[in-house]
Amino acid sequence: MHKDYFFFSRHKPDDLDVKVSPEAVEIRGERRFETTIKEKGIRRSEFRYGSFGQIIQ
Repeated sequence: MHKDYFFFSRHKPDDLDVKVSPEAVEIRGERRFETTIKEKGIRRSEFRYGSFGQIIQ
């Protein structure tokens, strides 16, 4: 099993762009992570976004 399997398994298939050629497999996508915690009258929100890509030869 390829070491990146677990990284990519956390994403929905529709969020990934996969291109296959005889030389390599290219995987690209975008991460979106948002959390909101309400505790003791305080609301804390965290947002993380970013694109990623991997070429496996």
